Amino acid sequence: MVAPRNGFTCLALAAVLVATLGPAGPVIADVTLSFVSDQSWAVSSMLSDGSVGDALGNAQCICLPPGGCPCCWTGNTAAIPGACWVWKPGTDSGTVPVDLQGVFVAKTLDIPGIPTGGVLYLAADDFAELQVNGLVVGSIGSVSDYGRAAGAQAGLSQFNLTPFLAPGRNQIVIRGQNGPGSFTGTSCNPCTFGQNPTGVLMGGSVSYDPATPTAERTWGKLKVIYR
Repeated sequence: MVAPRNGFTCLALAAVLVATLGPAGPVIADVTLSFVSDQSWAVSSMLSDGSVGDALGNAQCICLPPGGCPCCWTGNTAAIPGACWVWKPGTDSGTVPVDLQGVFVAKTLDIPGIPTGGVLYLAADDFAELQVNGLVVGSIGSVSDYGRAAGAQAGLSQFNLTPFLAPGRNQIVIRGQNGPGSFTGTSCNPCTFGQNPTGVLMGGSVSYDPATPTAERTWGKLKVIYR
């Protein structure tokens, strides 16, 4: 490179570059989408082989009696304010069958940018498996081990969603299942929902870069996330 002459300083050269290339665009902060279990989630039945059955409608917030189990189990839920325990629509204290019954609870998130992070908190009475975009992220609880089932009910388990997210439509699915009547410590057979309550509780957030794919900042983040 030829050294600048006739007072053409580095400052002047920088000004020419800015005029030619244009000033740097504004830095766009990541956007965060939050979600919790509520009546906006869609529920489908679970068949005996664990696959998805018929669509049942929207989830029902359930605590029977108010404040009782399954809501009685979980301790600190500050990470998911506004979340409620959910199960099949039309459930009440006399609903049967409930022993070993399962559901799929699903929600679609539209991410209009490149995902940069995601987390989900989950509790279950008695078992739950988390799936994102058809892939299993992890599970909590059990329908055969009471100790593991009790642990899943007693607090929130955290899952990292980041590797499973993609721009556009993302489906989050929880496969929940109740334990057997023997978990109640009573002789009910079959048990009603009031005797053997069940449900799932979840919430979390997803962050994304809203910049367009042509922005240098976006491609830089893409390299960091997926390299």
